[in-house]
Amino acid sequence: MCTSSSEFTSEVCALVDSRRTLKEFVYVDETGKDVGANVRQKAKDITNLLQDEERLRAERRSRGAMRDRMLGNIAESGLQGEEDFGGPRRSPPPRSAAA
Repeated sequence: MCTSSSEFTSEVCALVDSRRTLKEFVYVDETGKDVGANVRQKAKDITNLLQDEERLRAERRSRGAMRDRMLGNIAESGLQGEEDFGGPRRSPPPRSAAA
């Protein structure tokens, strides 16, 4: 939410019924443990964030600043391009048939 586009955030705001359903989500595993609590809590957190536009703007600014700091750190490190970040894998050389 905090790093997504404003269009995406608007779409999520429109999905009130889905958020309400997730706030009531229940899943109990075979041992009787309520593992749906995390989903319910996250749905509540998202709903609260979407209802507070000032907080959402502040979170987005904060995340943007963090992204900029991280990108600056990468640039300062001297790493360059996909080679340094484990980019796409290259195909291994073909195996020669042993005679």
